[in-house]
Amino acid sequence: MKAALGARATGRRWPWSLLVVAPLLGASVVLFDCTDGAASGEAPSPPHPDGGAVPEPPTTSDAAPQADGSPSPARPLDAAADHAVTTPGVLRTLASGQGHPRAIAVAGGFAYFTVYEEAALRRVPTDGGGVDTLVANFEDALAVTIDGAYVYAATTHAHGTVIRLPLDGGPTETLAADEVYTTALAVSGATTYFTTSTAVKSVAVTGGSISVVATPLAGPNGVAVAGGSVFFTVYNDGTIRSATGGTVSTILSGQSYPSGIVLAGGRLAFTCTGDGTVKSALADGGDLRTLTSGWSYPVAIVADGPRLYFATAGGDIVRVNGDGSDLAVLATNEKGPEGLAVDATSVYWVTHPGGEVRSRTPKYP
Repeated sequence: MKAALGARATGRRWPWSLLVVAPLLGASVVLFDCTDGAASGEAPSPPHPDGGAVPEPPTTSDAAPQADGSPSPARPLDAAADHAVTTPGVLRTLASGQGHPRAIAVAGGFAYFTVYEEAALRRVPTDGGGVDTLVANFEDALAVTIDGAYVYAATTHAHGTVIRLPLDGGPTETLAADEVYTTALAVSGATTYFTTSTAVKSVAVTGGSISVVATPLAGPNGVAVAGGSVFFTVYNDGTIRSATGGTVSTILSGQSYPSGIVLAGGRLAFTCTGDGTVKSALADGGDLRTLTSGWSYPVAIVADGPRLYFATAGGDIVRVNGDGSDLAVLATNEKGPEGLAVDATSVYWVTHPGGEVRSRTPKYP
């Protein structure tokens, strides 16, 4: 089943940006875009259509600086070797030859994923099988998330679009249009939340008027929703913020390019690409802890009960408990893992520039 939206421009070029999306509490999807990271003083979230060629995997010499402008500490690209032995499990390639898949969500025995260069939203069975294109001509397809009945997706360009359609495909509804560089998505109850280049916004899952949750922001990156509050990372100024009842608060500052964020066990957990750490804190920012460090660009993160899973641009898929214990590498030497998701048995990701949809079973040996 297919639905066409817009016209795809020719001569696509990869955006030089770093965008991470984390879903609401209890969801199983984290979306992120780990390209080369921002330089200069501009907010890194909006991708630039003329941004140049696909960047190579990161090295310690091009690590993003910390929020205060000082250089990040060097860290090994093969961080897995310094942390834990890769645990036994079955790795599978569910789809290959995809044109830069960017994000992934899992529901009902299918993995839904966006394909940036081929302007598509697709799905593949989680146990392998044929790939189905649900939405075509979906220019600059980036973010994807799900709820019990629908899949939501967003495009990231100067006239970004947020859509939804039934999980099995069918009529596509446009929830928001002409948003500047729409990137991150989260759904909570009857509301869809999304980030633009300078704001966090919301719209009903059935569409309607757009509300501004917070603005101006220097590159909002990840978003998570729970208990009536919206939590989000702001990559370029190194802050974690919350919005509750119209009040926006900075709950943490001085973080080194915070990216993905989730809520688990009453705490926030987030990745920092600049210093290679995964941290947690209370919802008010108190009791800040470093759960693990020394990673090459940790970006996506997802919660699964007491466990956290995160991906690094250096090629690792890692599990760690919310208290920092039981660290284990589930996969390594992946070709630029991006969007991350889990279900009852497995962990899933897409690779850029590997062009694959991958899984590992079991997710917790």
